[in-house]
Parts: sequence; structure tokens; C-alpha cells
Amino acid sequence: MKKPQPLKKTLSRPAPDFSEFHPLVADFRLDKYTDMLGNHHALKVARRISGASKVTGLNDASRLIRETLNTPAEVDKLIARLHPTELLLLQELRRRGGLVSSWELFTFARLRDLPLPKQNLSLTAGYLFKDYQPAQWEAASLVWSLLADGLLFPSNVPNPWLSGDYSYYRRTEWRLDSAPPQTVLADPRLLSRLPDDARPAAPLPPPTEAKATTSSLPVTLARLQLLEIVRAVQSIGGVGLTKAGQPAKNDLKRLLRELGGLTEPETWLGLAMLLGLLVPDSNGERLVPLKVGVEMLRSFPAYAVQSGLDSALPALDTPEDAKFGAINPYTVRACLLALLNEWDRPVRESDLKTWLEKILPSQVLAFGAQMAWGRVTELSDKRGAAWNDWLDGVLRGLFTLLGKVTVEGEGKDTVIIAHRLTPDDTPPSGGPAWVLQPNFELLVYPAQLTEQQLPMLAAAEAVRFDAQTAVYRLTRSSVYAALEQGLALPDLLAGLEEGSATPLSPAMRRSIEDWAARRDRLVLHQGATLLEYPSRGKRDAALQKGGQAVGETYLLLDAGKKPPVGVSVLNYADAPKETLKFSASGEFILTAPLDLLGRALLSGRVKQVGKEKYRFVPPAEGQTYPGGLLGDVEARTVGKLPEEVRLQLGIWTGRTPAPALSAVTLFQHPQASALARLPRLAGLLGTALSAELYTVTAAKEAQLQAALSELGLPTTSQFRTPKDADADLVVISDTRKKREYLEGIIAAGQNVRLRYHEEKRGNDWYGTVSKGRLRVANFKPLKIDRTGSTPYLEAKFLEGGEEERIRIGYIVALGAL
Repeated sequence: MKKPQPLKKTLSRPAPDFSEFHPLVADFRLDKYTDMLGNHHALKVARRISGASKVTGLNDASRLIRETLNTPAEVDKLIARLHPTELLLLQELRRRGGLVSSWELFTFARLRDLPLPKQNLSLTAGYLFKDYQPAQWEAASLVWSLLADGLLFPSNVPNPWLSGDYSYYRRTEWRLDSAPPQTVLADPRLLSRLPDDARPAAPLPPPTEAKATTSSLPVTLARLQLLEIVRAVQSIGGVGLTKAGQPAKNDLKRLLRELGGLTEPETWLGLAMLLGLLVPDSNGERLVPLKVGVEMLRSFPAYAVQSGLDSALPALDTPEDAKFGAINPYTVRACLLALLNEWDRPVRESDLKTWLEKILPSQVLAFGAQMAWGRVTELSDKRGAAWNDWLDGVLRGLFTLLGKVTVEGEGKDTVIIAHRLTPDDTPPSGGPAWVLQPNFELLVYPAQLTEQQLPMLAAAEAVRFDAQTAVYRLTRSSVYAALEQGLALPDLLAGLEEGSATPLSPAMRRSIEDWAARRDRLVLHQGATLLEYPSRGKRDAALQKGGQAVGETYLLLDAGKKPPVGVSVLNYADAPKETLKFSASGEFILTAPLDLLGRALLSGRVKQVGKEKYRFVPPAEGQTYPGGLLGDVEARTVGKLPEEVRLQLGIWTGRTPAPALSAVTLFQHPQASALARLPRLAGLLGTALSAELYTVTAAKEAQLQAALSELGLPTTSQFRTPKDADADLVVISDTRKKREYLEGIIAAGQNVRLRYHEEKRGNDWYGTVSKGRLRVANFKPLKIDRTGSTPYLEAKFLEGGEEERIRIGYIVALGAL
């Protein structure tokens, strides 16, 4: 075959318009991701995309993919070579904005009984995405064949369309930023050239007497309950997070007491976290509302809110999952959701179940499992009673609660009515949406609510939610919270009255105005200018020209007034001046007068040890210094902070643990763990410090000596130092403090030695995470980021230079180099 010639580049071409696609898709270029495919996979993709018979390497593959997709005529040739199923799947992806759940594409193909694309793959280990084989379960090639040829690209690896059974070493793992898990996308240069054919019709279930509905009531009720979760979290000051990133039990109890008007508040809390309405704060310690997310929830039209609920619905855990032994509940819920969205008519529950069993392979539709240690130990029923009960519970539970379906009838006549909203649906008229009652309650009619009226309900607490109505109550604390979030008092009063079928009574108006007046007791001055005088007398004399006295020697200038000419100006928004000069012994001198914050920083924390020399002193017993003290001192230090002072401030602020000192007897032997299991030594050995080193139980040294003599084992007092001991590594149990310790190392530009567990993912489709093998290595730390609420360290091996992503919670010990 004749080798294709390199594609000619045109000198000028108008930039393509990809505005119809999801922002992540519009910026996606397949040729920039060939390094994530691996060499063998990238060569295969390049051959399929370009039509070339020979590709010489990774760079050549990237070039061929780029030049082909940049040339419309070559893209058209590629489209002409597509298998019919591939073309239909890519066209469906384009209709959905270029980013869609892989299970929706799978359901689309199975529902229409599309033939499997032809695919020839070698079973060499590590063929796809460096370390994977294609999944072997029934009809999986509907998706993985397009992944293998680069026509689709996954949001995360591993995923259900890949098998890691042949990967003997560490598997490749990654996730595209901001992409939902188990979604797929494609290069927009390919999608934009696809023919705009009509969507193939799906086979319809038998008709029923029930009627489809386009009412936004279920979605509005869901929106109100999510907003109530956000209000409650805000009112208690956020929800504390455990080291594992889960809500703390005590705060969760407080939150549940605040949410008396909600049924199943734990489900709504999980949904708010999945949707990004509640996120960890900057310290990763508390769950707080994300302002932009809450505003979007209030302002988005109902169809957009339903789309967001649909995206999160499959990933929510339900009681039925564990009760009926569901192995792949996420997958079944995702396909159930996709199937309901395919039909524009109600469907009998029995017909829905039949279609699901036709679409889903038996490996996926598995129920009745008995689990132990995270693995299936028994599978007693695949499509029997457990499957029926699970589907029954999910439809009447989670899918109904979130407003996706309504269940009508009983037995064989049970009908499932799916709620499907579109941009063309008529919005509420904007008439009266509630009734104001004398007891400060609002009887709300969600079907009448508009997006413009929703902010008014932020000033009230939910009392209860019913099928058609909701009841809210105005309280002083809820009005405070709404005003704190930026809702102006005149807007609140006008909005309450405009949205009500009854007028706002004078008594209610006076109460709300009185609550607002009581709130304005603390004034915050932004961009303030503060003048400092050498004495109170000189400050008081300057007050005759205006301003406000602050403290003994300060004067707050009136807004807009400039300081006198010639006055030295210090802008606290800039970095502080380096005025602390330390000696190697830990003492320091001031190279210039301290500013206001600098004096407050040192006040009560240093003592004078000589002429113009100072030294930091420890805090009072049982107390600690503020956590930011070390960073503030470093910012004001000339040169590098001495290691002695760094260690002292780290311990005094609680960033690193205090030294532990205790008299203890140690027992060492190469087979210490085996000796510890002997009946004669039971209770005599305490904590295992390593495989060959144990502590001796207090006051039992003589008994241990006697027991060893009975065994004929002589003892010695000479200890051996293990060759690989990392004596300088610090053991920190708290993940937050480990993160802060690493941030200090990164800020100082130091390298670090880590003893850590690799993050190990299970072979199940959920990618269950656990601790893998223990490793010790030296790194250059690059940055700290998060996946969800879990902090990770991005670092580079000092030996070899490869990058490593390390879960901070899995770090056992660490130390700066």
C-alpha cells in the first residue's frame, strides 16, 4: 500500500466554532492526549484516524492525528470509513453536547439492537491506555471498541469498559479535570463534521392509559429541599469533616435537628455534596455552601435543574443496594435513567423490567450477593426476588424522592410516569406563589414558583414538604441569614408581598424591620486608612481635623480622605517587610520598626535576651500559638528561618507533634513477631515498633527474662541499628497537619523523604480505594491538590524524575531533606 503523504497545512483558516459543545469538549484535542494512551494504543489510534498503514512512534502518531483532524476533507474521509454503529453513537454524542454518560450511549445502542463494531485486538498485556485489556462482558465492545480507536475518550481510567486483570504492576489511573466519572467525549473537530441525520427512533413500550406530564412541580420540590439543606448548613456554621472527608457525627446530628421539615435528610445532604452545592472550605476542615452553586440552583430553569439531578442520581447510595446485594447499582440506575429518558410515554413497571433485562448483560444485572472483605462470596440470585425488590424500592424511593418518576397503580397495572422537562416547556405564570399567614408561616405552592421568587424563601425555614405544597416559617435567625447573604431589606419586604396572595400585615412588617435593625451592630470598614501617632495627646490633637479615635494612639480617617503629606504609608495588602534577622542560635534583632501587625504578632511571644536582641518563648502550659504564626514569622524574616526556630514554632502552634519521652524497655530479635505469638510470652510484649522490635509490658521485664530463660534463649543488652531505619522521619497521624507540614516544605523549596502506602484500586467497577504496598523514597514536592475532599501530593521522584500522585492520608512518616 502506498504510504500516505503528509497533509498540507493551509496558511490561514478561520477558527472553527465549537460553541455547540460542552466547554470541556470544545477545548479537547485528541492529539494532546496521546501520552495517556501509551505507545501501542496511540499507534493504533493514529492508524484508524489517519488511515496510514505505518506509524513510527508516539510523536508521529500525534502529528498524524493532529493533521488529519485539522483538515476537514480528511475528517470527512474518516467519517466515511466509520462502522454504522460508530456513526450513530458519535451522532448521539454530538446531540448531547459532546459529553455524555457512557451508559447512556450503551443503552442507546442496546435499545435499538445496534450491531457490534468489528474490532481486532491482540491480547498483549497493557494494550489500551498503557495497562488495560478491553472488558469481556457481553456487548461491552459497543463502547470499548470506540475507545480503542480514539473515536471516544473516557473521563477516567480505570472504568467499566477496561479490564485490569492482565496488569501485573501498578496500573495507570487518571481523571480529566471537571469531567463527571464514567462519561465519554470526542474531539470536536470530528463531531462538528458528522452528518446531521435524524435520530433513529427507539422501540416503544405498549401504551397505557396514564398520561405523560411536563409539570415542573417535582423538580421544584427537589430544588426547595436542596436549598433547605444549604440554609441549614449555613446556619450551623458548616459541617465538620473527618480525616476521610466524611461529615463528622456531632455536626451531622446538629444538622439533622435543624432539618425537621425534610424526609430522608441524609439523601439530600449526599445529593448536595455530589452537585457541588456543599464543598470543603479552604482548610479542608468543614463543609460549607458554594455561593456560585447555590445561585445557579436558584436561577437555573427547571429543565436545567432536572438535568443536574439526573447526573447525580445514579451515584447516590440507597438502602436497597446493601439490602438486596446489588453488585453494580450505579450502572443499573444509570441505564434505568437513560431508558426512562428515551421514552415520551408512561410505561408499565413489568415492561420496564423486561426492557432492562434485555439491555443489561447478566454480569451487570447481578443481585442477591453476599459480601465479605469487599468481595462477593456468594451470588444466590441474579434476576430473582432480590432484583425485583431492588427495582421496586429504587423506583418508589430515590427516583420518586428526587422527582424523576411518579408511580401509579398496583400489581400488574403499576405504571411508571417519568418527568421529562425541555426548554420549550411553559414556565410558571409568576402569579401568587404563597399565602402569608399571621403566625409568620408561608403556605407555598411550588408549582407556581418562579426562579425570581426563590430568593425570598431564603429568609424562611422549611417546616414541612407535602406532595403539592410546602410550609415555611419566617424567624429572626432565618431573616438574619438572608440579609447576610446580600438580600436587601426593601427587596425582601417587597418580594414577600408581591409573591403572596394575601398582603403583608403591618405587624409582620414591623417585626421583620425590627429584626433587621437589631442585626446592624457591627460595622466593617473595607479599605480603611489608619494613622498612628507617637502619643495619645498628639492623636487627640489631630482629631480636631476629623476622623475617629481607635485605641490609644490610632486615628481612622474618614472615607475618601487622604493622609497628610509626608506621612510614611504602609499598605497591608502588600507583602510585609523583612524586619526580623535571626542568628544561628535562634535570637533575632529588628532591622526596622515593626508595623501594627508585626507588633501584634510578637506581643507576649518573645522576651528580650540582650541589647536589642529577642527570642521566642513557648506558650503557657496547655495552650498553643495560632497556626499561622510560623508562616507570618517566615514572611518577615531576613533570609532563612533557623531550623531550631522552625521546629519550635511548628510544635508550639500544633503543626507538628511535641516530642514524646518515656522510659521503656525494648525487645529486639529478627523473629520478634513469631516469639510474640508464643503462649509463654503472652501478655509480656507490648506494642510492635517494627517486625523485629517490640516494647516490653511495664513491670514485666523480670517475667519476660524468666520466660526466655525457660525457652533456653540467652539475652543481651546490645541493640542492632537496622540498616534501612529512617530515624529522622516524623510520624504525624492527623491528615490536615501532614498537609500543612508538606505545604511548609514546598514553601521552603525543600525536598522530602516519604514512607507511604500506594493507593490501590480494586478490580470492581467502583474502583474501591485501599492501602497498597509500603514504599520509601525521596521526592521533590510540587503541589497539593484534591480529588473531591481528599488531599493528594503531586511530587517527582528525585531518582528518575517520574511524577507520583500520593494520597496524603496514606503517608506514614515524612521528613524534609
